[in-house]
Amino acid sequence: MVTKRNSLRTPVYLFLINGITLCFGFIFFIFISLNTLEKTAVIQTEQNLRTFAFSIEKLLYSENNLVLTPDPLLPEEKTIDEFVKQIASHDPSFRISVIGSDGTVLGDSDAEPERLENHATRSEIAGALNGQESTAIRASSASGELLIYYAIPIIYQNQQLALRLSIPVRKNVFFSSSLRMDSVLSAVIILLIVLVISFIVAGKILKPLKELEKTARQYQNGNFEYNAEIRSPYEFVELSETFSRMGKTIQNNIQEISCRRDEFQSVFSGITEALIVFDSNLQIQQMNNTAGYFFSIEDIETVHNNSLIAVVRNTEIISFVKDIISCQNIEKNELETQIFVSDADSEKHGPSPRSVLVRCVKIHNSAQGTDRFLLVITDISHLKRLERVRKDFVANVSHELKTPITSIKGFIETLQDGALEEPETARHFLDIMEQQSERLIHILEDLLTLSRLEQTGFALETQPAVLQSLVYDTFAALSHPAEAKHIQLTARFQPEQEPIKISVNTGLFSQALFNLVDNAIKYCPDNALVTVSAQKTETQVFLQIEDNGPGIAEVYRKRIFERFYRIDKGRSRETGGTGLGLSIVRHIIELHGGNIRATARPDGKPGACFEITIPLQTTNLLPEQQKQQDTAQAGQRETAEQDTL
Repeated sequence: MVTKRNSLRTPVYLFLINGITLCFGFIFFIFISLNTLEKTAVIQTEQNLRTFAFSIEKLLYSENNLVLTPDPLLPEEKTIDEFVKQIASHDPSFRISVIGSDGTVLGDSDAEPERLENHATRSEIAGALNGQESTAIRASSASGELLIYYAIPIIYQNQQLALRLSIPVRKNVFFSSSLRMDSVLSAVIILLIVLVISFIVAGKILKPLKELEKTARQYQNGNFEYNAEIRSPYEFVELSETFSRMGKTIQNNIQEISCRRDEFQSVFSGITEALIVFDSNLQIQQMNNTAGYFFSIEDIETVHNNSLIAVVRNTEIISFVKDIISCQNIEKNELETQIFVSDADSEKHGPSPRSVLVRCVKIHNSAQGTDRFLLVITDISHLKRLERVRKDFVANVSHELKTPITSIKGFIETLQDGALEEPETARHFLDIMEQQSERLIHILEDLLTLSRLEQTGFALETQPAVLQSLVYDTFAALSHPAEAKHIQLTARFQPEQEPIKISVNTGLFSQALFNLVDNAIKYCPDNALVTVSAQKTETQVFLQIEDNGPGIAEVYRKRIFERFYRIDKGRSRETGGTGLGLSIVRHIIELHGGNIRATARPDGKPGACFEITIPLQTTNLLPEQQKQQDTAQAGQRETAEQDTL
């Protein structure tokens, strides 16, 4: 992760760099200039002192009668000290001194000679006494003021003397005037002007850079159609055009990547197999909705970077995955096992077991630094169920057809062996053969009905009908078997005085009602009560067919709609049932967009109860839509039956 620092903006940065550079340059320039001016001023002062010194020397030579040292015997004689004081009186800024060869001050314009110390050690005096013109700049021992000294050798009255002139540095034109301050002030003003110009020029130069920065921000916000308006300089124009081409390229790439991502996401999310992408550390990177359903994950986004072990919770699958990752079991890349899936009945019966086929493959991606793997979990419960149903169907059909055929064949052989000669026996055998033939016909008719209902291209033709009429017609058709067992058939409708109009296929719906009421009559004892009740809502009708017979145990309620499924096989055959009636009822109800289930009676009394929910308006489905509905309903039935198993 890159830490964002508090960086200076480019104009400020350039201004600081230019300002510091220019300041150092100007300071250095001012220092050199002032130093040069100072040296020039000192040299000029020395030249002036030299000229003045030679002038004094000439004046001194013109005064040959000067006494070098005061003589009390000749008080009227003019001394050299008086001479220099007289000359210096015209300009007090100058100090004139005459030093003897031994360093003794013979005359001084500012002090009494006898009070002054020996000057033999002064550099300018030592140089002058050695016959050379000498200069020096130092503080005066008397006043402490900085002075410029200039000394020349002179010979007076056959003695080697040193004539020295001095002037305070502050009396120099350069030091005494405001030249130095003016020079510094002028330099500062020029520096400020240069800095302002530099800042303005930097701003002009950086203006295209700001435009490019704005372009980059537009790209960052997703506006790749923005073009930078830069006309100069040439390099920035070229750079802006490059930015524009880059933006179009990025936009095209993003669109292409987005399309591919959407396609992949649609496929990844919509595929019926459970898909989980994880890394070599068993950390989940991505999973689809099917996987979330399998493992009871409400929000699949929350499992990102979660452990695969915590989500799958199946030791067999985890061991299989670990073998694939470690390449110890690379040849065996499929595993068939069971997982438990939560559904609508989980709270009551617990998660339902699902047979699944598990595959694990490595994702080859050179752009990723770590290995990633794809876990594919395919629910094969439906295939397992279909295989079981197929085997059961073949076995049941074979058994159901074999029994009457074997019986018919046996009676035929008996008749052929001589039973035809006995009329009573032959007639009895023929009656049994007729019954078995009728049974075969009923089985075949029911099978043909089921086959017709399960055809994907079957179009349900509906028409308006009154539910009360359909129920009472069913009661009329079953009145004889009901009267034979003294069974009472009753009906209740809500609302009572209003006809309940529904849109159904009257033939098929009447057959469903007939099968349910007929079963109730067959399996109820004598003097029982069979009741059909219906309640209408705004969108659907709720029917209940209940009796007070022995009822259906809860363990059998979800399987009784399977083909040839019988609770009591012997008793079912005695009543003449084919084992296909309830399966036909379920298909008819589902074709009308409803559902049916077997439950206990609402009042808690013994007996069977079938609850039917059917919409008031049944939509005629196209073959493709019918196929989709059949698939969804088959999945629901499969889940319910699997829970029972």
